Amino acid sequence: MLKNFLEAFIPPARDYGIAIECHSQNVLVRFDDNKQLIGFGFRDFGGISFHRPTLQRAGLDGDFSVKSSSLAATTEELYDKIFHCGIHSNLFQIMKALNLHYSGVGCQVIKDILATLLPTHHPEWNLWFQPTVYYK
Repeated sequence: MLKNFLEAFIPPARDYGIAIECHSQNVLVRFDDNKQLIGFGFRDFGGISFHRPTLQRAGLDGDFSVKSSSLAATTEELYDKIFHCGIHSNLFQIMKALNLHYSGVGCQVIKDILATLLPTHHPEWNLWFQPTVYYK
């Protein structure tokens, strides 16, 4: 499920410049009748940020007000939102509940999954994996 969660929220930021506040208040895990994960539901569209240059490079755009709070000035703003809401507020809490936080096992699992979604040469990789991580 960790891989599915990260696959749902990293590619939109990486490919389109769209970040979603993916914390547990805004995201609902969806299962089918056989208890198989089928996706995620999202609420609170005020929690979406757009990096317009990335969106435009993907051949998309929106009719944004110049003063829109939904526009992120940098990609760092997008990844900061994903780190705080998705990784810190959700995944680290799961690691703590499973007692995988202090051993580093849980962090390594997440890092290994992220390495398949975000190349280690990607600028935001260092944003998340520097010795001190600044967010929110």
